[in-house]
Amino acid sequence: MSGIGGRPVLEVAGLHSGYGETEVLRGVSLHVNPGETIVVLGPNGHGKTTLLRTISGLIRATAGDVAFGSRDTRGLAPDEIAGLGLIHVPQGDLLYGEMTVLENLKMGAYRAAAWAELGERLERVYLLFPRLRERQKQLARTLSGGERRMLSVGRGLMGNSALLMLDEPSLGLAPVVIDELYDRIGEIRASGLPILLVEESATRIEGLADRVYLLENGTIAREGAPADLLADPALLQTYLGIA
Repeated sequence: MSGIGGRPVLEVAGLHSGYGETEVLRGVSLHVNPGETIVVLGPNGHGKTTLLRTISGLIRATAGDVAFGSRDTRGLAPDEIAGLGLIHVPQGDLLYGEMTVLENLKMGAYRAAAWAELGERLERVYLLFPRLRERQKQLARTLSGGERRMLSVGRGLMGNSALLMLDEPSLGLAPVVIDELYDRIGEIRASGLPILLVEESATRIEGLADRVYLLENGTIAREGAPADLLADPALLQTYLGIA
């Protein structure tokens, strides 16, 4: 999806949401421009997952606006939002364990526009993650943690994706596996697909993120370039616990 007249691919303005009477997000505003990779950083429990779940329609916003291109997505069902090309790869894997790798990938292309290009989409995912090609007949539950995460991202790419939202893709993985996964995310970025990624750790964002938002207690505490954030030890210590 390209910007129209400078319009962001995704624009969130004054977003409030939560669970029952518990408000988690308190007036969050951010935007993703065409071709950008945006990272939202913050400690656990400060609203990062809630933000992505609200944008993708899994949680209803109580106030604020979400626009995907020229489309107001508030009130749309999650599958309608996904059909527009806003693809959410959730925290953890949420795979179909008793289905094969190939069957899981096909589930990502369930909409007609994506299914019509099934072969091409599979080939792109296999080129990005060769191990998924090797294990395409293997049950998802038998994969390693890193392979499961690759499959989760690959399934997201099987949709008619115009923006990819990744919720803590490094969670629970060994450092060497995280490095490999982030290399692949870098390749996705290089293809021009906009990415909105949330993470707790700031260690891998330099060279990947175009801009960073710092989320604290459900509000945006700061926005800026990765280099500016990483050059501020006091900020890292205060918000991310990095000495």
